[in-house]
Amino acid sequence: MKLQIRLIDRRYQKDYETLTRRAFGQAKGFYVRSDSLVWTSTDDAYPVIGVFADEMLVATMRIEWISSLKELNFKADEKIANASFEFPLGYLAKAATEPSQFGLGMNSLLRYHSFLIMKNWGVHSILGFMVEGSPRVFSMKEMGYSFFTRKINGKETLNPSFLYYLPICQFRVNLSML
Repeated sequence: MKLQIRLIDRRYQKDYETLTRRAFGQAKGFYVRSDSLVWTSTDDAYPVIGVFADEMLVATMRIEWISSLKELNFKADEKIANASFEFPLGYLAKAATEPSQFGLGMNSLLRYHSFLIMKNWGVHSILGFMVEGSPRVFSMKEMGYSFFTRKINGKETLNPSFLYYLPICQFRVNLSML
C-alpha cells in the first residue's frame, strides 16, 4: 500500500464527506451531528490534510490557529479558564480515519505532518478535542500532552471528551515519537 500525505480542498468534498460519515458512523462512545460531517467554509479557510492509500482518501485532519482565549472559547462552545495556554495555538480538528484503517497510525501520521506545518506558523502550543477512552490517550500522555475534561455551561458534555494540550517545547519530543 502506497501512502501519500496531501493538502486537500473542496475538489475532494465527496471523498471527504464519505470518509467522515463512515469514520464517525462507526466510532464508539460519542454522537456527531450530521451537519458536522460535511465540507464547510471553515474547511475552505484552513488547511485540511489527507492520507491517501493507493489514491483513496483514508484519513483527514484540519489544522487551525487560534489567536486568543476568546476565540478558543467560541470554537470550543465552552468557557475554558486555563491561563497557562500560550497563544497563538494550533488547533487540530475534524480528524477522521477510514474504519478499515483504525489502529494503523493514520491519526499519528497526520499529527506529525500537522506539527511540521504549525512549527512554521510560530504557534506556542497545540490543542484539540478527543473522545474519552480513545486508544491514543495513553501514548499521548507519554508524549507530554495534558488532558482536561470538557464541560459546556458547567456540565459534562453529551460526548465524554477531553481537551488535549501540548506546549511548543514538547514538539521536538513528539516529532521523534510519532
